Amino acid sequence: MRCEFIGDAGKTWRDVTCARCGRRVRSPHSTAKVYATCPAWPRWWELGHWAEFALAVLGINQDRWNWIRFRLGFTTPCGCDGKIVKLNESGGWLRDRLDVIGRLFAVCRLGTR
Repeated sequence: MRCEFIGDAGKTWRDVTCARCGRRVRSPHSTAKVYATCPAWPRWWELGHWAEFALAVLGINQDRWNWIRFRLGFTTPCGCDGKIVKLNESGGWLRDRLDVIGRLFAVCRLGTR
């Protein structure tokens, strides 16, 4: 999981801060070019990261899963990173739909008063 840096758009060195964990970094680059691994919990709609955590609790990480696949006769690696991205995208899609439904219910409640 990456830190989501936000910061000023100055021309020289700038302080950027992660919106999740609060990490501060001084960098000459824009926030899109600053990369750091984030120690914060994933957001609720990042289903791929939550699935990765749940499997890690059970003792299954990417290396162990690839070893199991090798023992079962599969020769290609699992492609876990792509699956995590797809799950995160589907969670984002679900979040957008639930936000719209929540706004509709809020409007309906305001209209009945």
